[in-house]
Amino acid sequence: MYGWDKKLLYVEQKFTISELREAVGLVLQRDVDPGDALNAITARKRGMSIVTLDKDWQRLSDYTVTIITL
Repeated sequence: MYGWDKKLLYVEQKFTISELREAVGLVLQRDVDPGDALNAITARKRGMSIVTLDKDWQRLSDYTVTIITL
């Protein structure tokens, strides 16, 4: 349907102190959920796309390859 054949994966997340600070900045500056902020940082590090029902991800579009909002 979306023209991609990627698998949905469980991804272990590990963060540096600077990445945790960046996540706090995203929460405060873009008004997103802390979990979304951490997932956005992981998506950027790994070059991942996001499939979500959450419209808040539009505020994090610069952190992912593609955002597919269902």
